Amino acid sequence: MLSVTLRQLEVFRNVVDTGSFSAAATVLGISQPSVSMHIRALETHLREPVFERQRGQAPALTDIGRRVYDHAGDILTQSDRALVDIRALQSVRDNVLSFAAHRFIGNHLLSKPLASFARDNPGIEIIANIGALDQAVEKIRQRDVDLGLFLGHGEVKGIRSEILGCQRLAFIAAADHPLASRRRLSYRDLANHPFIGPVKGTQYADLLRSVFDEVGFTEHNTITQSQNTLIRRELILSGVGFSCALKSGWTDDLDSGQLVILDVVGDPLSLEVRIGSLSDRKISDASHKFVAYLNILKEAGTFDS
Repeated sequence: MLSVTLRQLEVFRNVVDTGSFSAAATVLGISQPSVSMHIRALETHLREPVFERQRGQAPALTDIGRRVYDHAGDILTQSDRALVDIRALQSVRDNVLSFAAHRFIGNHLLSKPLASFARDNPGIEIIANIGALDQAVEKIRQRDVDLGLFLGHGEVKGIRSEILGCQRLAFIAAADHPLASRRRLSYRDLANHPFIGPVKGTQYADLLRSVFDEVGFTEHNTITQSQNTLIRRELILSGVGFSCALKSGWTDDLDSGQLVILDVVGDPLSLEVRIGSLSDRKISDASHKFVAYLNILKEAGTFDS
């Protein structure tokens, strides 16, 4: 009985209810030969006839046929209920936007746009996971979210992503730091001074290292490692060392003059702002709508600095 399909039962039930193969074909919108094929397949699986066939007479049920008909109604009804439940679940899921974002993106680039999106789409439930870069990428890989917004420097293995914008990196120091008043600094000049960097082994540290390697800043005197922006800020202000950070995250201190951007020779450094998901994941309608919204912001330069 395991090989019997719902379609075979549906065709069989319609033959019984309408009284003929031709009438069942009309109701189902298929050809009469197709109806006959489904009934033959059903009888093959059961190894028993379900109809007593007599030329010129309506098909009559056999004992096996009656049993099958009795069960077919329950089976098809349960199938319909299951489909209704599944579609209801899909409908609920399609109204959910779930994403993870690196803390910098969430705090400095996404907070106001997300509020506008939520206001314009009151029927969408938003689940926003904001945290460290490692966590944002891992939540995508673990299928905890539909989408992830993260900083990058090229493609991330196993994640399909696109660039929304680029954020400039800057070497920053206290206004009274020995390097603050100097012009046209080389990376060799920087290497002679204490550097405050991210914790080694984290994804953000790996990103910075890849950017530094490309420009030849391979030797730096890292004396302190921290992922916490407030801790790094106090260390920089106290003169412990200089750091490299995303410029738009430090505008208040830069505008006040407490911190300055060091004048380093060379092309500006930057990290990409990317949005990504797993290639085999079917994301919700709400997530598709959010991606379209982010692409509008992309064209407006929202994610660039």
